[in-house]
Amino acid sequence: MKKNKIFYPDSDWKHLLKGGFCFGLSHFACHPLDKQRAVEMFYKTKVNNVSLKEILKEAKAYLKSKGYDSNADIAEKVKEIEEFYKEMDKPKANIKKRAWLITWENKDSKSFDHNNIIAIRDARVSGEKIADFVSLHYAATKYSLTNKFRFSSKVTPNPYPAIFSKTDKGISYDGDITCGDNPYIHARVVKNLKMSYKDNVEKLDWEEVDYKSWDW
Repeated sequence: MKKNKIFYPDSDWKHLLKGGFCFGLSHFACHPLDKQRAVEMFYKTKVNNVSLKEILKEAKAYLKSKGYDSNADIAEKVKEIEEFYKEMDKPKANIKKRAWLITWENKDSKSFDHNNIIAIRDARVSGEKIADFVSLHYAATKYSLTNKFRFSSKVTPNPYPAIFSKTDKGISYDGDITCGDNPYIHARVVKNLKMSYKDNVEKLDWEEVDYKSWDW
């Protein structure tokens, strides 16, 4: 089974939770397919802010529906889920040496809000793909329905295309892209992108790349 691939994109987390038991009463995530479903269940609960308490509650209801009426047996199965969840939830590497950081920026303000972050992508994604994403995202969020329709054709030029930045010597650099007027989208490859948590508050820090003075 390939790593870093989602095999059950159409399944909700409750269905995947049952799949972690092989849709029966097996040990949780003990078979490769069951583990894959359990992993995807974990990811979906994280994205949807489903708590461990909610997951365990759903698991208990499922086990009872399968005929488990012993509190001790249910507790044993629930513990398997809890241990799996906590293992998955352990902090992984919280720093990326290089990554694409895509944000909304305002020419009239120097202050930054983490809500301005649109996306973070692997630094190996090409500048062309990031430019396509940035252009589409700007149009999707800033254009009216009429303008979405108007500029959907290749015949009509988009007034706000994604633009690759240039060095001080006028050389195009595909690791820094802007799109829009004000506010505008800024996509760039940054260094040492670090995720941290304090009092349940997320914080992201990074170093900008000074490409302006580069001389190829």
